[in-house]
Amino acid sequence: MTKLTLNTTKLSPEKKEEVKKLKNLTKKPHLDVPITFEDIKKAEQWLRETYPLVFSEKRHLPLKIGIEKDIFQNQGDALPFSRALVRKAIGFYVKHPLYLKNILEGSLRYDLQGHISGTVDQTHKDNAQEILTNRKEKNNDKI
Repeated sequence: MTKLTLNTTKLSPEKKEEVKKLKNLTKKPHLDVPITFEDIKKAEQWLRETYPLVFSEKRHLPLKIGIEKDIFQNQGDALPFSRALVRKAIGFYVKHPLYLKNILEGSLRYDLQGHISGTVDQTHKDNAQEILTNRKEKNNDKI
């Protein structure tokens, strides 16, 4: 595949600026902006309000693998946050102790509508147990 380049030396300043803007459109601006804890909390709140059947502060049901893809498809251009921020918020959600305990105790995963969409495999249960054990050991070290 041949890469085409544009020689901008003979362009007017206005056209050079236009070319510069077009080049920037291909960049991913969300990667340049740091994500703050406050941003993550706002995105988590949005997830709870938009999908209350699966994103709950009290229940923390095991989520369908790849649920973020369903969110992106469902929301389309109406997604109020960057995809990176939504992924980060889901990451925080699934690291919550209640979620990890439900992974250990449960065997079913749920989609955005609260329907069963799969099972929790033993690898994920082992991973949840390891995270909880490491956290407990870390907290015991602080005492």
